[in-house]
Amino acid sequence: MGSLLLALLLQQAAGEFMDVFGEMEAAGKAVKEADAAAARFKEIFGVAPLRGAIVLTTDGKPAKDRTKDLAYAKNGAKWIWRWEAKKGAEPDETMAHELGHLFLIFWIHGTTPPAPQYGSLLPDWLDEGVASLLECAAGHKGYAAEMRKRIAAETHLPLKDLFGCLHPDSREKSSKPKAKERWLFYAESWSVTAFLLERYGAKAMRHLVATLKEGKSMDTAMGAQGLPKSVADLETAWKAWAK
Repeated sequence: MGSLLLALLLQQAAGEFMDVFGEMEAAGKAVKEADAAAARFKEIFGVAPLRGAIVLTTDGKPAKDRTKDLAYAKNGAKWIWRWEAKKGAEPDETMAHELGHLFLIFWIHGTTPPAPQYGSLLPDWLDEGVASLLECAAGHKGYAAEMRKRIAAETHLPLKDLFGCLHPDSREKSSKPKAKERWLFYAESWSVTAFLLERYGAKAMRHLVATLKEGKSMDTAMGAQGLPKSVADLETAWKAWAK
C-alpha cells in the first residue's frame, strides 16, 4: 500500500530540457522553471545543458536509491538532483540559481566533476554570475540596487579584486583570499556578468569562458570579441553601466 501511495504521489513532468519527479502540481511548476533556466543557458552559451532529472523532496535530501534512480533517467537524464521545492506560487529563484551551477559543471567537466569544489573550475565570480543570470527579474533588481549604492559610495570591489578572490564558502586550497562580504560578492558577480552579456553579447561571454576555463587570466581575454582592451577599461565601462 505504501509503495502504491508513493507511486501515485511521485509524478513525472517531462520538459524540453529537464525532467522533474514529485507531487504533480509542484513538479509541473518546477519543470517550467527548470526549462526556462536551461533555455536561458542555451541562449547564452549556444548549447543545451546536459539533460538531468530533479527529484523533489519535502524532507531534505534522502539517501540515494540507485535502483530507483534508474527510473528517473528513463528519458535520457545523465544526472539526478534532489531538491526541496519552494512552497507557493512565486518562482523558485534558488533552484534556478543552483541549476546554473550544475549546468556549468556538467558542460565544462562532464559527469565527473572535480571534488571538493565550489561550482565549476571557472573563477568563482563568473560561476556565481552565470548562476545568478538564471534567476528571475526580482532578484536582478535587488543586485542592481545594491551595486548602484556601492559604486556611488565607492565601497564596491575593484574588478582586479573580484577577479582574484574566492567565493566566501570556498573549500579550495588556494593562496587567493575569500571574499569578505557575501551579499556584495553575489551582487557584483551578477552585475559584471550581466554587463558583459548585455554590452558585448553571447559571443564575448563564450570567448571569456573558453579563455578562463583554461586557467588564463582576464587580462588575456581582453581585446577580443569587442571586449575592452584592459580590465581597467572594462571597469570604467561597467561602473558607468551599473550606475
